[in-house]
Amino acid sequence: MVFRQIGMASLIGVAVGLVLAAGLGRLAQSLLYQVKWTDPAIFCASTVVLAIVLWVVSHIPARRASQLDPMTLLRYE
Repeated sequence: MVFRQIGMASLIGVAVGLVLAAGLGRLAQSLLYQVKWTDPAIFCASTVVLAIVLWVVSHIPARRASQLDPMTLLRYE
């Protein structure tokens, strides 16, 4: 459940980020000399790094939640 929630938020964030990066890349190309707004290596590398970081960040609470006893938590409520 934790992976699914963080996964959906990260997919939305990556999609919005790629769209904004393309738009800001065009702006940078118009302002700077010899800058290409389409560089697939940068887009892929940043997406992979972000995915790895999000997996690590989501793995910590998911592992902690899986170690708890559900009956103890239900009695606590």
